Amino acid sequence: MSGRFSHKLPGEHVYEGLLFFGFSPPDVLDAVKDFQLRDDDVLIVTYPKAGTTWMQEIIWLIKNNVDFEEANKKQVYFRSPFLEFKDEVLNEIGIEMANTMPSPRVIKTHLPVKLMPRDFHQKDSKTVVVFRNPKDVCTSYFHFYRSSSSVGNFQETGPSFSTCSWKVTDDKDEDFEYVFQQCKRCCESFLEFSTKD
Repeated sequence: MSGRFSHKLPGEHVYEGLLFFGFSPPDVLDAVKDFQLRDDDVLIVTYPKAGTTWMQEIIWLIKNNVDFEEANKKQVYFRSPFLEFKDEVLNEIGIEMANTMPSPRVIKTHLPVKLMPRDFHQKDSKTVVVFRNPKDVCTSYFHFYRSSSSVGNFQETGPSFSTCSWKVTDDKDEDFEYVFQQCKRCCESFLEFSTKD
């Protein structure tokens, strides 16, 4: 049996060779390049479903004197905006939220280095990169797709799921290893580095 992952993300598009969903439109991705980083910014850079929200909470609390009271007043998205995210329904644009925030800012992104703000290498801002086992990323992504309406009406099953195109065979062990290797390659490509087996 062979097949391909057939689910389409709402508004999906390719930008500079990478697949994005509709919440990261080209105009926002273009604007990110001109985003002005500050020396006291902390960027949290992750592959999606790699523990981003946990890290946002931890870093925000550290940068804000462990102020749980303030943290409980606002959702993490408003304290640590998602730089390339645009929600047209709620009229929330991560880059605009970040531009209006006082320092120190904690900013989330899933962008690879080549799509980061132009002054990324010139500023003294800090970057926290979170890595997660690709097998766990795939599992988390699968459950996210099944539970979130933001990715469309996802109807795929476990054996046919992957964020990358991949084959399906009758051998479940081969399927899992193949999916793992494909997800690993996607993560490596995203982070622009190679790992050793």
